[in-house]
Amino acid sequence: MLFLTDAEEEFLALSPLIPTGPKKTRLFNQGLKLCPVRPAQESQYKPLLKTICHEEGHERRPPNHYPMTIYTSDPSIIRYSLKVQPKKIQAPILQDTILIQNLLTLDECRQILLAAESVGFTPDEPVVDTANSRSTLAHNVIWLTDPKLTQTIHERSTPHLPATMPEDGDVYNNESTSNRVLDGINPRWRVYRYVPGAIYRPHIDGGWPKSEYHVDTDTYTFDASQGSTWSRLTFLIYLNEGFEGGETTYFVPSKDSVGVLDAKSVVPRAGCAMVFPHGSVKGNLLHEGSGVTKGVKYIARTDVLYRKVE
Repeated sequence: MLFLTDAEEEFLALSPLIPTGPKKTRLFNQGLKLCPVRPAQESQYKPLLKTICHEEGHERRPPNHYPMTIYTSDPSIIRYSLKVQPKKIQAPILQDTILIQNLLTLDECRQILLAAESVGFTPDEPVVDTANSRSTLAHNVIWLTDPKLTQTIHERSTPHLPATMPEDGDVYNNESTSNRVLDGINPRWRVYRYVPGAIYRPHIDGGWPKSEYHVDTDTYTFDASQGSTWSRLTFLIYLNEGFEGGETTYFVPSKDSVGVLDAKSVVPRAGCAMVFPHGSVKGNLLHEGSGVTKGVKYIARTDVLYRKVE
C-alpha cells in the first residue's frame, strides 16, 4: 500500500498519475484549450518588440545554420490580471522539483504567444554534431523581458522558490557555509514553438548568467553580473494546451530495478511553471521535450538566478 502525505495527495488530485506502461508514468492531464492565433491579432504586438541584438549563424557559438535575434518589449505589451494567486505544489515523484500553479492567466499566456508570433519564430540548427543537432528542435524567439513583465513574474514566483542555494550547488547540503541568495528570474526568455515532429532528446539543462538590457545606453549584456549571478534552476512556463504529445518527460532511477530509468511525463497545463535543478546542481534532471503529434505547443524557458554572496 502506498501512503501519501497531505501535500502529495493534493498534488496527485490536481495532476492525476495515469499509467502508460510498466516504466512510464504521466503527470498533469487534461486542461483548457486556447483559441487559435489570428494574424490580425499579432500585428498589434510587433511594434512593441524591439531588436536589441542580432548575430549571423556563423557568429554564434556554436555556429548555427540560422541567425539569432534577441528582442525586448515595451512595458505596455501585456495586460496583467490583478487576481492571480500562484500556488506552490511539491512534486512527490521528482525530487527537488516544484510546480507553480496559476503563475499566469490563460489570457496572459495568449498575449505572450501572440507577441512571440508577431516577430516570427526562428529555426535552431547547429552546424556541428551536438546533442541538439540530433534533435528536431523547436523554433524559438529570444525575448529579454521588459521591467514590468520581469517584475510581475518575480513577484508571483519568488515567494515559492528557495531563498538560498549552496555555492557548491548541492541542494542537499544544508550545512554549507557559503550560500548563493535568490536574485530572481532571468529576463532572458527563450519562447519555443513545437510542431509535429519537433523533439528535444534527453539532456540536462545548462546554467545561464543574468542578462540585461540597458535602456539609457541601448545595450544588451549577456552576463550583466560578470559571473557573480548564475542560474541553479530551470523555470519552464507552459503557455498553452490542447495539443497531443509534447510532454516534458523526466528520467529518474527506478526504485524497482538497478540501472533502469523510469520515465515520468508531465502533460503541460497553461499558466503553470515547472522548476527543477539544472547544470552542476546535484539532483539535476535528465529530461526531454517529447514529440508533439498533433497541434502546436508553446513554452517559455528561463532560469532562477542566485547571486554569490561576498
